[in-house]
Amino acid sequence: MAALSLNGMRSLNGIRMAHIARAPKQLGALIHDARTQRNLTQQALAASVGTGQKTISCIEVGQTATKMDTLFSCSSVT
Repeated sequence: MAALSLNGMRSLNGIRMAHIARAPKQLGALIHDARTQRNLTQQALAASVGTGQKTISCIEVGQTATKMDTLFSCSSVT
């Protein structure tokens, strides 16, 4: 099972830990949370990674028909 970590890191007792997603819905939730924490709209994130707002919406709800390069681009922005 593959896992993808986002740039956002948490500290637990002084140890930095990456967020891990093992399912599309988990990844979508992580991207959504990171995007909203940075006050980005779906449109703004989409423009940053060169895709459309609808693609970001699909990613955030866990739809699986997304190109891996788009997912990695999203995780690098957020």
